[in-house]
Amino acid sequence: MERQIKLDGCVNFRDAGGYEVSRGNNVARPPNRPGERHLATPRQSRIRWRRLFRSDALNELSSADVALLTNVLRITTVVDLRTDYERQHDGGHPLERTDVEIINAPLLTEQNAAAVDSPGLMLAERYLRMLELAGEPLVRAVTAVAQAPGPVIVHCAAGKDRTGLVIAAILGVLGVGDDDIVADYTLTRENLAAIGQRLARRGENQPAAPDVVIQAPAAAMREVIAGLRDMYGSVGAFLAGAGVGHLVVDELAAALVEPH
Repeated sequence: MERQIKLDGCVNFRDAGGYEVSRGNNVARPPNRPGERHLATPRQSRIRWRRLFRSDALNELSSADVALLTNVLRITTVVDLRTDYERQHDGGHPLERTDVEIINAPLLTEQNAAAVDSPGLMLAERYLRMLELAGEPLVRAVTAVAQAPGPVIVHCAAGKDRTGLVIAAILGVLGVGDDDIVADYTLTRENLAAIGQRLARRGENQPAAPDVVIQAPAAAMREVIAGLRDMYGSVGAFLAGAGVGHLVVDELAAALVEPH
């Protein structure tokens, strides 16, 4: 199955499916509560292909792109992680004029952006701080993926940082191995030049990204995964603490994990 999908209006669009899921997973579960149902992960399973996509911004989609996304890939839901400013600056995108549901879940806000962008922070430190401060928008993003009636696109401006963190959290809580999570993140390196050119076209009024974030090193994502385990015990325990309930994790597994 082809992972990278070429679109006229995106430079970093790809499928997050196909990764092996371990028999156990990273979810730290307390005893069942009344009404909760925990799904067992099959011994041989993987993330479904053509169900979860990650991307840069969608505002330059062509009519051919829209036809591919709606008629072929059958996208039902878009989770937009950009800030309110970015959405206003970039303008709307063609999928907003279709039946696709658009869910805004800005991981960066006026309240937390300054803390995330503190001078001197390494990339992994920025990522961890972003996750810890994301709060309800992170829960909204993960829940939207879990409850979408069909294929979902998760995107930000470049499809690297915010998108990478949400996809890593979803893959991690479902039991995808660290090496695959890191590999999925670092695939963006193939598109960094095109991403840089696209961001440069967005205009002089768009705040410039710090130099430290214009990269996608494997070490950064490994440090994030290790940091979440050190602080919370597992990716699942971090998400639970943020407010992602066990039922949502079960819905994620039902939607995204398949035997093979």
